[in-house]
Amino acid sequence: MKNYDHFDFEELTHEEDSLKQKLSTGKMQEQKAHSPKSTTLKSILDYSKALSVRELNSLGPIEQLLN
Repeated sequence: MKNYDHFDFEELTHEEDSLKQKLSTGKMQEQKAHSPKSTTLKSILDYSKALSVRELNSLGPIEQLLN
């Protein structure tokens, strides 16, 4: 177990104050969630519909595109 001293507490307090200041002044930019394009999603779905994976006793797994 780590022993904390007053220097650790001061550092933590300083970092906390700095983050509070950034939040209150709007300096932190919001992270926007990016979503894939609809054409990308359509391509992935089309590929998954055309893909056939079969398990054969003699050869093992076989992947085949049905297009």
